[in-house]
Amino acid sequence: MRTRATLAAGLWTAGVCVVSCNSGSSPPGALGNTEPSEAPDGGGDSRSLAPADAAPDDDAPDSDVLTDATGTDSAGAEMRPGDGPANDAPGQADVVRPGPRCDPTHAWMSPSLPTPWVPQAGFGRFGGVGADELTIAWTSAAGTIYVADRAARGSAFGAPTTIDTTSIPLAVDRVALDATGMVVFAVSADRTKFIAFSRSGAGAAWAASAPLQFANVHAMASAEVGGQFSDPVLGADGLSFFYVLASSGALPVLYESKWDVQADAWTTGLALPNSELSSADAGTPTHASGVSSDALTLFYYDGVTAKERAAWRDTPSSPFVRFADLPGLFEAAPNYRCDALYFQATDPGGAGVFIAQ
Repeated sequence: MRTRATLAAGLWTAGVCVVSCNSGSSPPGALGNTEPSEAPDGGGDSRSLAPADAAPDDDAPDSDVLTDATGTDSAGAEMRPGDGPANDAPGQADVVRPGPRCDPTHAWMSPSLPTPWVPQAGFGRFGGVGADELTIAWTSAAGTIYVADRAARGSAFGAPTTIDTTSIPLAVDRVALDATGMVVFAVSADRTKFIAFSRSGAGAAWAASAPLQFANVHAMASAEVGGQFSDPVLGADGLSFFYVLASSGALPVLYESKWDVQADAWTTGLALPNSELSSADAGTPTHASGVSSDALTLFYYDGVTAKERAAWRDTPSSPFVRFADLPGLFEAAPNYRCDALYFQATDPGGAGVFIAQ
């Protein structure tokens, strides 16, 4: 079983890429065959990414088959990837595989109070939450990157730490937090590059990593006239990377890159083809805000309608085909099970991070 610490142990602070560059290595932020602890809110330290009794291959996100959106079996238990016909004993009936982790029919309800200990003074943009909900990231209105940790879900986050970017000027933008809470992607000041920062564990210092994992992506901006990046988001599966690329005289475009295991790099991005994901003008680009752990659900801000929306697809490599509005849930990002949605909102105390369930 891999913990957050062991996942981050392979991160380089001055190397070729964010993870160890041996062929076949895990992508930045990949949870692999684990999922966050089932420990109840406030119940002990849940930094282990898998239940103690979880079989190694039982919890890997499986997104190739869509069936029942409830994700439960006839007994009401959550069904796991791998519970399909190939794993049934002879003579047993086929087990229905789960649909997307984020139920398209779910009505999200939000409380009136912001997330504990996420300071609202000077809050700029919500960046994301770790899959186990133990780490949260945001930027101030001036672009300072803040990261806060906690020991268990339901507990208050500790005092936030900042990522030292004095030697690496960054744009005032959102940041992308990976599933483990150990990697952050930011946008360079000239918006032509992405910068990765990593740490070895909760509370450890952050360090910048060499950018060669972004070589294919950076070439996209170089090929455009005035090409500029914005709005990075890492999928909770660790395999998908969403961002906006704008160029002179053209509308911003939302792209998705996949992690190439053999090359230890992000692939050249593909523009999402759906008209629902297009932008209206350069000032309000349609951008991603969060991606489910099975990569089947995209949460995004629609620059045309000025609404937060969600989109679903059948497989991680197919186009999005179903869309729904999420009123008031701006910059929404799900936890691993998609039973909690973190989002940015404003109350009398100012802007901050809230939770919908």
